[in-house]
Amino acid sequence: MAWSSTVQRVIGGLALGLVVLAGCSSDDADTAPNAGTDANTGADEPDTVSADSTFTPLDDDGTGSQDSDADGFDPAVVDDGLVPEVVDSIALDDDVIIATDDGAIPTTTIAPPRPELETPTTVASTTVPSVPLPEAAAIRRVVSLDPTHTETLAELGAADLLVGVDSESAIPDGATGVVRDFLDAEDLDLNDLRSLGIDLVIVGNLDTSVTMEDLAAAGFAVFDGATPTTRAGVEQQILDLARAIGREADGERLVASMRAEVDAVLAALAPSSGLTYFHEIDPGLATYSPGTLIDSLYGELGLESVVPPSDETTQFLPTSDLIAGDPDVIVLADIDCCAASAAEAAGRPGWDAISAVRNGAIAEVPDELARRWGTNIVELMQLVAGAVAAAS
Repeated sequence: MAWSSTVQRVIGGLALGLVVLAGCSSDDADTAPNAGTDANTGADEPDTVSADSTFTPLDDDGTGSQDSDADGFDPAVVDDGLVPEVVDSIALDDDVIIATDDGAIPTTTIAPPRPELETPTTVASTTVPSVPLPEAAAIRRVVSLDPTHTETLAELGAADLLVGVDSESAIPDGATGVVRDFLDAEDLDLNDLRSLGIDLVIVGNLDTSVTMEDLAAAGFAVFDGATPTTRAGVEQQILDLARAIGREADGERLVASMRAEVDAVLAALAPSSGLTYFHEIDPGLATYSPGTLIDSLYGELGLESVVPPSDETTQFLPTSDLIAGDPDVIVLADIDCCAASAAEAAGRPGWDAISAVRNGAIAEVPDELARRWGTNIVELMQLVAGAVAAAS
């Protein structure tokens, strides 16, 4: 019988994890190992250690305090490996029993209970509430941190309100004394803004180290004009900005004019379906993903992107995927930065197999025109519509 099985039986009879020591009590000779023959089978009963047995520790010299032949102790048990000559400890199910010098049975050691998980501490929100916009009549000094909104203010006849613009904005006609140098997106400073004594800050896609929360914490009233995803969103944003600065009537006239021009573009297109497009931001084939404003505008022109969906606004399309996608229309929106052109694109390796190149359905679009939104979306749609007509 294996030593581990015997120990388990001993431990089960006494308590989980009792000390097992060499030697057998003289008072319990009739229950010692090799107790006799099984009454039912007549076969020799296997050597076991009785649950009533006790064991004494060995002396320091390792010989034991009892004679090995006395009191019913059977050396064969040791020889058979059932009881070790020296037992220091037995590990069973992570419970450890340690032999003591005085023969006492120590309290069973049980693995400590798992500590209870601490209840997560609720952290109070640190979001700073936005500062309410002033009454339109009280807005006299405005800073625009996005070229789209700088252009929109000029279209609304409100250039005279500008006292500061970002470094990418052109200072419009009618604006005087406008600060631009220290309003660069990369090093925008709240103290610089405060020094202008402004009533309203207009932001687009805020690409600075300063966040909307920073502006609110500093006490600035902010018009949040992030890029919409549809033409209707662009129109509504223009109306909202016009209302905020007290130019509501001007906003309505501007939006009505834009709608009329786009309607004319759409009416001039021959009915078509199933046409695809690719919009190039740079020669590395960066492009806008489906679901963005560009995709929505081109969708109105009857186009569908060859770019797969993505959680990101922009992505890169491998050349092999572009060629395999075979777009019917290509929009080159990197003609200023990177000298892209229809002729240059036609000479790129493998591009001669693309339908847009073969049919001359390539629109060359100024970089900034494709990056901004507002009144310029009309011109963008007009340019792309020309390529759509070539592909139809």
